[in-house]
This record gives sequence, structure tokens and C-alpha cells, in this order.
Amino acid sequence: MNKRTAAKGAAFAAMAFFSIGSSNAQTIQVEQGYVSGKTADAVEAFLGLPYAATTAGDNRWRAPRPAPAWTGVRQATEFGPACQQQLSGEFGPFTIEYLTHGDVSEDCLSLNIWRPENTPATAQLPVMVWIHGGGFSSGTTSVPIYDGAPLARRGIIVVSVNYRLGVFGFLAHPELTREGGGSGNFGLLDLVAALSWVQTNIASFGGDPAQITLAGQSAGSMAIHDLMASPSAKGLFARVISESGPGIGYPPQPIAAAEEKGKKLLAAAGVDSVVDLRKLPPEDLQKAAASLGSGLLNFAPVIDGALLPSNPYVGGADAFNDTPILAGMNADEAFSLPKTDIAGLNEEIDTYFGQMSEQARNLYAVTNPAEARDASRRLRRERGIASTYRWAASHANASKQPIYLYLFEHVEPGSEEWGAFHTSEVPYALQTLDKASNRSFGAVDLAVSEMMASYWTNFVKTGDPNGKDASNWPPFRQDQPKMRVLDEHPRTEKMLNRDIRNFYERVSEGGNRLTLF
Repeated sequence: MNKRTAAKGAAFAAMAFFSIGSSNAQTIQVEQGYVSGKTADAVEAFLGLPYAATTAGDNRWRAPRPAPAWTGVRQATEFGPACQQQLSGEFGPFTIEYLTHGDVSEDCLSLNIWRPENTPATAQLPVMVWIHGGGFSSGTTSVPIYDGAPLARRGIIVVSVNYRLGVFGFLAHPELTREGGGSGNFGLLDLVAALSWVQTNIASFGGDPAQITLAGQSAGSMAIHDLMASPSAKGLFARVISESGPGIGYPPQPIAAAEEKGKKLLAAAGVDSVVDLRKLPPEDLQKAAASLGSGLLNFAPVIDGALLPSNPYVGGADAFNDTPILAGMNADEAFSLPKTDIAGLNEEIDTYFGQMSEQARNLYAVTNPAEARDASRRLRRERGIASTYRWAASHANASKQPIYLYLFEHVEPGSEEWGAFHTSEVPYALQTLDKASNRSFGAVDLAVSEMMASYWTNFVKTGDPNGKDASNWPPFRQDQPKMRVLDEHPRTEKMLNRDIRNFYERVSEGGNRLTLF
């Protein structure tokens, strides 16, 4: 934190805390003015706080600008709109509590803050800043499972952040590159701006700007790795929680490739310049972007040489922000169901391993059709663990900080077919199981959630998930690589045996991608 930010934060904290009228919420002074939140169940929430100005109109594809000041007391009692995106209904294992609903807008750069009730400005509580997932194309802070109140009750401050998505957040084009200001990485610039806002203002809420843990899942986790490798984010956070991200295997693309996609977007939209593209209604822009395909990470961060100088998943790239890391994956990350017959399993092996398929069959092929599903699940799981191991080993070679790895194996009620699916750990870690409307959670689920919330908040407070309420989680060691298995019976296990790790090393060296999916 620089001296100017520290001085501003201290000044706000000194005069930021008083009560008004009959409201049971506190009124806080932030950089833009006074805000009042709402109180429920021993937690104060300040929702929909703008950390930057609108990105609509001529501000589309420009670096975020400071939020305008306001007069009087702003009532921060409702979430801001989600950033522009195409909303979807329930699909696969993803029920309504996992999904975005409500208004969408290009005027969406807001954040939310939860803190224990009556926290004094002098409390210096540790802070967790949550970055939502959604493939950089969907998601928002008001998704029910992202509620920050439960972890705030455990003695921390929780912040969640909206950032520009899809073509609005990650368009690159030669014209934008010539303009400067972040071609291809506007969503990342939003996150830097949000972290800067938190650095300046969080002391007013009783938070410690020197104890910020950046936490996120899926695309949110990928964004965290980008920020770890970004000089623009240097000093803005002290710890990292990376859920379903370190082994994801999809590094940002080079700026030149992203610019070519940007040229295709202009053609699809029927315009000749970015100036004209800025004039299009957002719905028309989304249609043009969708016409280019809906592949994974179609519009996502790019290696631009400035905000993101290099591949963040290569050891040493994150030297700008070398922090303790709690990271891991779920047992069943794939977005499709396991194969259920031998032909499907063999096809999957051919797709994943190419010229090494015959060697892979020695590990995964079966002769009994009834065993095909389990073999497919094991293949996917071990491929993801191998990818996570490669990231951890590479990172450990360049880092001086500990890494704590996990494998989430617990299966939500009603999702037995999908297993421990992508994102299913979030309501357990954030203790938001009560946000599910149609799942029959029982005592085991509550116990798993209590364990994970203890690990997560211990890490936010100290940089170590172990504590008197949750222990036995060793840091990663290359000579004895292990990860903590989070389930009804938590335990520490080896990350694959040596022969399987060596096989996946050869797979990777042969040019085959290793991913969680």
C-alpha cells in the first residue's frame, strides 16, 4: 500500500463511524461520501457501493474512472446490477442459487461489504475480497451462494466485486491497443480499481488494508493468478485463495491473437471502427460476439505486456505478488457426465492423450462395461490433479511462500450423478448452504461446511488454514506432494503415485494440454 493510499485510508477511518437517527445500521464515510447499510443476524452489509464510474457509452472499453461523489447519505442496502451478460436458466447440476438473475447493465462496477455488527473503525479485521466465477462471461456478486454474511460472523470482513465480462470486459483490437489503457484486459483493470478502492476505504469499516486475502473460484481464480503476475496489482493483497483455478490449463492468449478476434467482431457487427462499435446497443454487441462462437473463455484476459506481462501459470511469473496460497480443485470438475460405456471411454482417452493413447489405456482401459464410468471419472480426476501438481511444483520453485492444496470430494445432495461438480465447494466454503432451495442438506453437509469455513477463515486471518478448530493440513512439498481431501472424513493424501505423475509429465511434454476439465 503506497503512502498516499495509507494516509487517505487513515483519514477516512478517523471520522467514518457514527449512528444516525433510529437506524440500526452504521453510517460510514468513504472517499465518495457517506453510506449507510443494513443489519441482520449480527452482520452489517453495505451493498452496491460504486467503486468506479459507469462503463457505458463512450466509457465502453476504457480504463475504469473514479466513481462520482454523492451528497447526503447513500443507502447501500441493495446489490447493484450484474455486469452485462446473457442470463441463463438452470442447467446440468447448476440450480438457481448458483446463477445470475435480476438486472444487467454496463453501469455495474460496484462492490459489497459485510462485517460483524458494531465493528469499530479501529478493529483492523482481516479482509477477504471475493471474485466470482463464470468463465469471464457470466456471474455477479448477488448470486446467492456468494453471500458474505456467514464468514463475516467468523470475525472477518468480506468484500465481493463486480467486473466487466465477456466482450465488454475483454475485447482486444488494434484501435484499442493504440488508445492504451488496457486493450483486452478491461475486466482486470476493474479488479485493480476495486482493490485500490478497498485499500483506501476498508479501514473505515474496521478492516486492515495490510491483511487482504484475494479469493475466487474458476474464472475468479484465474483472474487472481493474473493479478499475482501483474505489476499493477503489486501490494494490493497479501494472501490468495484459488478455487478450481491453478490447474485450469488455459493461460491467457497473446494480444495479437486477441486482436484478430477483435477484428472479426467488428466485421460480425457490421461496423468499421471501435468508435462505431461503442455506439451499438449492448444487446447487438452481444449478438455479434455470440456469432463468433461460444467456446470456453471466448473473451478472456490476454498477455498484453503491460498489465499482464507473461503467462501467470509459469513459475516466477507472479513475482510481483508472491503470497501464501490456499488452492485446489473438485473431484469432478468436468462440465459433462462421465462416459458410461467402453467405446465412449476409449474415445475420451483418444481425445485427451493423442499419440499417447495406447499408454493411457494401460492405466484407464477396462473390459467390463460396468467399470467404464468409474474409469472415466478417475481419468478426469487424475488429469486435473496432475495439472494442479504441475502448477504447484512450478510455483514452488520460484516462491518463498507456502502452498496449501486441497481436493474437494464431498457430493451435494441431489447431485450424485455429477459428483463433486465444478463450483459445488463454494457454498460449503462460504457457509451458504441455506441459499439452496431444493437440496436436502443434513448433518454431514453442515459438518463439512463448518470444517471448510474454519480452514478458509483461518487462512484469511493468518495465511495458514490450520488452527485450534481445524488442523493437520501440511503445506505442499515437491519431494512428498500431498493435498488435503475435504470430505466427511478429511484426510491428507498423496497427489497420485509417482508412476502416474511421471506419465502425465510425459503427456505434457508431448504437447497435450492438462486441465481440470
